[in-house]
Amino acid sequence: MISHCSLCSSSSFSKIFTVKNVPVFPFIKFKKEAYLGNVEIVKCNNCGHIFNYSFEDRLIGKLYTSDFITNSPVSKHMTKSIEKLKDYLFKKNIPKNILEIGGGSGALAIAFFSHVKNYVMVEPSNKNNCQYLKKIGINAINDIFPSKKIPDIKFDLIISRQVLEHIQDPKYFLKSLKKYCHKNTLLYIEVPSAEYILENNSLIDFHYPHVQYYQKEQIQYLFNLEGFEIKEVQDIKKGHDIGFILKVKENIETNIPKVKEFKIKRSTKDLVQQIKNKQVALYGANAYSQSFLGLYGNDIKIKYVFDDTKEYKNLFVYQDLENLIPILIPDKNNISKVDLIIITAYLHDETISKKLHKLGYNGRVLTVRTDKHKSKLEKFFTF
Repeated sequence: MISHCSLCSSSSFSKIFTVKNVPVFPFIKFKKEAYLGNVEIVKCNNCGHIFNYSFEDRLIGKLYTSDFITNSPVSKHMTKSIEKLKDYLFKKNIPKNILEIGGGSGALAIAFFSHVKNYVMVEPSNKNNCQYLKKIGINAINDIFPSKKIPDIKFDLIISRQVLEHIQDPKYFLKSLKKYCHKNTLLYIEVPSAEYILENNSLIDFHYPHVQYYQKEQIQYLFNLEGFEIKEVQDIKKGHDIGFILKVKENIETNIPKVKEFKIKRSTKDLVQQIKNKQVALYGANAYSQSFLGLYGNDIKIKYVFDDTKEYKNLFVYQDLENLIPILIPDKNNISKVDLIIITAYLHDETISKKLHKLGYNGRVLTVRTDKHKSKLEKFFTF
């Protein structure tokens, strides 16, 4: 359990959303790896920061040192987004030395590599992938940040995408980054947007791997406390994520953010009752399927979880400590064995829906998306 707010150190919280016994990992190889945890989302009564009060670093640390990497690009759209980010960052600075924290599969490192002198990537998962990246010239360090293996130099650009929300002590993380900054270093830090969750009542975005849920005012307060000034803010994926360009600046005046009032609504269970006896598959072996199984795993029979990531073949998701659900690469045969498919990888739901149509799937397709994005897909959540 977390005893105090990691931004302002207050120990006064208000609970806003709770789900007990949810999957800790998005996928596992063996039943013995199945762990359950609690998602108890609270709001700090002093600064308004949102976080999972019941987060246990000892559990999630097992995920970060696993043999598998999440969020590898599996579509042209995802690959294009990597190139777009590379081009965006190049316009801000022409770096010779780049440090990336949490580089995952190394897709961004590969996109940058031929254009820079020195690319250092720190990634605790998948030792074999880091060895491959080293062979092509990228200094891929298989370790948790901060790492003593990082060269003791100053970098022109530091990148940290979808990492800070996983960090139990973000102040220490940012202090450690500063060690590698000179006065002109640019930092690019990207996190999911808590405003997106609150404004769209996106329950599926509350999942165990995330300990912190950053609102703009609260994360600006955090950056300023640690001596980083926000130079630019960029909305990503229609506001689902948010990216910050930062520079080091000392003696920044800080003010504790105002606490905003909001409510999280629970989805109605009408649809759950309709489909509880159907053969159902999820599409997307990710944190959103974790969240879905935590919310509805006892009410809906999930036969398969489909995913396009080839490395997930022969792995499983789970809703409890006994029952494993196989992860399959979708094909004409296995998709025909389910009555309906719920797309949990909802940021790519239209692309997935088109793929299912091409494979000849004629069953019902739903998305867990809750925002106002125009789509012909039926939505699972009703409020």
